[in-house]
Amino acid sequence: MSVRPRKKIDLKISQNKAYQVILNPLVTEKSTQQSEFNKMVFSVPVNATKLEVKSSIEKIFSVKVKAVNTILLKGQGQKI
Repeated sequence: MSVRPRKKIDLKISQNKAYQVILNPLVTEKSTQQSEFNKMVFSVPVNATKLEVKSSIEKIFSVKVKAVNTILLKGQGQKI
């Protein structure tokens, strides 16, 4: 049983689109601890794909992205 190598997909993204995908950095206690391991946390739109996020970060910061992890955060309702 052999495993085929993955195709390398390179997504070309414009500078304007890159800034639309990366909304802002998310600064929390946990994200600050992760920055010691060269991991960054950003807010992105719900419809953004991992490939778009990777290309945007590489375009804006001129770095090579190793991996992209995503999570959906649900906010708590307002208490009156």
